[in-house]
Amino acid sequence: MYAEVLWRLSDAIQNLHMIEMLEVLAPKLRNSDIAESWTDFIMLVTDRAEILRQVAPKKMCDNLACSKKDVKDAFQMCSKCKHSCYCSKECQNADWHAGSHKTACQCIATASILSLNAVT
Repeated sequence: MYAEVLWRLSDAIQNLHMIEMLEVLAPKLRNSDIAESWTDFIMLVTDRAEILRQVAPKKMCDNLACSKKDVKDAFQMCSKCKHSCYCSKECQNADWHAGSHKTACQCIATASILSLNAVT
């Protein structure tokens, strides 16, 4: 299972309280193959997401003045170059004005477009 798919499934399970939902539906579907498969699937996603949280590399904010880290995709990527990640709009603005991203962003974006054009 791809890590991105696993993150999204895990979030959906937590947000929708699917485990509690299963407990409510379980008496009606107790002997159903669907209920058993669904329960197995939720347990698989939950277990693998926990393993991924323990081993996943942490992202760091690309603003060098910031030291925030995150395991998941809470950081937002620069919409122009699709390369640099920031923990907040404030860090993105700070790196744009005082850091090096303003200079690097156009170069990264151009290089990405050129590499895509070379493939097509």
